[in-house]
Amino acid sequence: MAYQPNIPGPNTNLSVSQGDLLGNFQALNTVFGVDHNQYNAVSNAGTHLQVTMPSFGTPGSPGGTASVLYTKNVASSPTLYFKNGTADSVVWTGGSGTGLSTVSSSNLTLPNGLQFSYGMGTTNGSGNATVTFNFPNNLYSATLTRIISGGNNRGFVQWASTPTKTSGAMTLLDSSGTGVAGIFYWMAIGN
Repeated sequence: MAYQPNIPGPNTNLSVSQGDLLGNFQALNTVFGVDHNQYNAVSNAGTHLQVTMPSFGTPGSPGGTASVLYTKNVASSPTLYFKNGTADSVVWTGGSGTGLSTVSSSNLTLPNGLQFSYGMGTTNGSGNATVTFNFPNNLYSATLTRIISGGNNRGFVQWASTPTKTSGAMTLLDSSGTGVAGIFYWMAIGN
């Protein structure tokens, strides 16, 4: 039964509206149960299980000391924003939604502007790959980690040149110093 906001009416006998009132309470419990433990849960009643936020766009500026947490799509990727006053701060940028790959990455931005970019990539047969991250101001640190699989535990991944605030070229080498195809993780910190 759908929620009925005008039940009971001012001149309605409660015995007549009893079924509608029960339906309203059932509808409220069902809706409240989305992302929450329901009212009648044995433990943690009323607490959040998760917070689901549909893509909203950009809200107006909150008044007074209020802040807003919202999502909007940026380049077809859901992005979590925090707004305090008139400034928008990116809190989290998801990847392509299909998992990390050589072309997808994720970003985390703290309210103070410090950003973390990270991802997973694959080198070509010569052991070469480029990772892309975009920091408007500074790159403080960039690291690489090799993923070891199939008993091939020799070799290392290294930056082929000093990373810039937008990207870095890297090379995966085997124990003899020859470039090889493989998988790596990368992380960069900047602002």
